[in-house]
Amino acid sequence: MHILTLWVVCAIKYTQRGDAKTISQIIPVAGTFPSHPLESKTSLLAGTTETEVNGVRLELHGPVYQDQRQSAIIDLTCDTSVDVPTP
Repeated sequence: MHILTLWVVCAIKYTQRGDAKTISQIIPVAGTFPSHPLESKTSLLAGTTETEVNGVRLELHGPVYQDQRQSAIIDLTCDTSVDVPTP
C-alpha cells in the first residue's frame, strides 16, 4: 500500500470592499508536488550574543507559478516575555 501525502503552502489574495472580503486568487507557494520536491531548509535565528538563539527560520521552496519561482520563509521566534514552567 502506498500513501501519497501532499503538503502545500498557499498565498491567498483577497479583495475587500467595505465589510465584504472575497478570495480573488490562491497561489501555490511551496509543497510536495509530483513535479517538484519541497526543498525545505532550516536555520537558527541568532540572538544578541554569539551563543544565543532566538528561533528557527524555515524556508520552503515551490514550483514556478506564472513564470516566477515560489518560496515561503517562516520565522519561528522565541517570546521571552512568556514564563513557561519547567517540569
